[in-house]
Amino acid sequence: MAAEIISLPQFRFDDRPTLAPGVAAVIERAIIEGTLPDGLKLTEEIICRKTGVSRSPIREALRILERDGLVVREPRRGVRVSKLTVENLDELYACRIVLEVLASELAAVNATVQEMDGIRRTHQRCERLLRTDHMLGHFRANVELSQRIFNAAHNLPLLGLLNSIHKQALRYRFLAYQMSRSARANSVRNNTELVAALAKRDAALAGVKVRQSIELSHEVIRACLMERTKRDGRRIKSG
Repeated sequence: MAAEIISLPQFRFDDRPTLAPGVAAVIERAIIEGTLPDGLKLTEEIICRKTGVSRSPIREALRILERDGLVVREPRRGVRVSKLTVENLDELYACRIVLEVLASELAAVNATVQEMDGIRRTHQRCERLLRTDHMLGHFRANVELSQRIFNAAHNLPLLGLLNSIHKQALRYRFLAYQMSRSARANSVRNNTELVAALAKRDAALAGVKVRQSIELSHEVIRACLMERTKRDGRRIKSG
């Protein structure tokens, strides 16, 4: 069915040169935050109707999302949101550890005073949002914190690699945040230690803290993903 993209907000784009990236950004956020679930078929016709954008930039937007691993193009079946799987999670997190450890080590050395201040303030916002149990706000603040640390590494090739992996990994992180408050609490606790290491300019300690955080996150998300798979299986049987 052309389902389907009923959850995609109504958008109008006036800045014509950035139409395709703008549409891609809207769909990207909807995929990452689960508004467009994995496996959902994305049709140009419905996206056109929702965004008021012609088919040419829509096709380009879908190519951008395909490049970033958020959608897949299947012969005779069209474009669908990529599925979340344990296998894909394991592969992504093997990459995350290597890249984000390096980014944190470089950030500890290269971050400017202004960048460190921004990292601290964003982390403090994460703490406040955890206390108020604002899941979506906390998730978005945590994404911003990660991006600030990546930028503070001041390494453009590394940033390019991180951004591609990060977009795919965020879908799994959102699932864990959605299913487990302890995942959000763990994130804040681990980031408190990471921010302290960055403030001390201790690259080795920052790398250790990131590795520990990602390994714990991997375990939690894996458990959440397997629980979701079991739950969906029970729903199919009962249906």
